[in-house]
Amino acid sequence: MKNSIQTSDFTHNPEDEGPVVLHPNGPLDKTGSTKLVIKLLSRLAGGCRKIIIDLRRVPYIDSDGIRTILGLLKEHADVVFEVRNANQKILRTLSLLHLDNKLLFASG
Repeated sequence: MKNSIQTSDFTHNPEDEGPVVLHPNGPLDKTGSTKLVIKLLSRLAGGCRKIIIDLRRVPYIDSDGIRTILGLLKEHADVVFEVRNANQKILRTLSLLHLDNKLLFASG
């Protein structure tokens, strides 16, 4: 299912102080970014302070996805955002925009 982010694509125990792990599926374009933000905002409102976005099933990110990330970083400066398993194309895009200085990166 392209551009889907389902409830099962998130891992978080509300009673746990640990991070929320998101597993978007499909490109982070206008549709994918909107779905990501909708799910993410409820977790942030619940007090989560670390978000891990696992991009292993995201083939690319476009300008809408970049705007989404920039907006989240600006509006939630007190939250740590970590990107995992991004492909080389996404890593290059984020690096060219100097987002590699604002996001944590990890593999696996």
